[in-house]
Amino acid sequence: MLAACKRKHPEIEIRKGHFLALPLMDNSVDGIVSSYALHHLPGEEKLLALEGMDRVQRLNGQICLADLMFADEDHRNSVIQNYRNQGNMEAVVSIEDEYYADGGLLVNWLTKKNYMVETHQFIDILSMIYAKK
Repeated sequence: MLAACKRKHPEIEIRKGHFLALPLMDNSVDGIVSSYALHHLPGEEKLLALEGMDRVQRLNGQICLADLMFADEDHRNSVIQNYRNQGNMEAVVSIEDEYYADGGLLVNWLTKKNYMVETHQFIDILSMIYAKK
């Protein structure tokens, strides 16, 4: 992906890193976009990832998280139960195999850090959180 990005956008500085070790200086970026990646981190590491994102954000910086997540634990349980009732065990196994976020926890964390937060739910398990510092 990095090589493809470099070919398409040679003007962009490319750096390899990960959620828990962002290779960026404090207050050095205007925006962060994460798509279909956060669900690979266990719950407690998601908040550590947000801390890292917050650290590198400039004033008025933006974070956009589009991922598989639930509004809260009740929503998670309801979706799993609906899939079970439909006999869709493949969906249940997929949910239980990954670390889909509790979007409410992420929104609360961002709000406490003085971000203005918007959420958009596309389907039962796909949501986006947009936060501006």
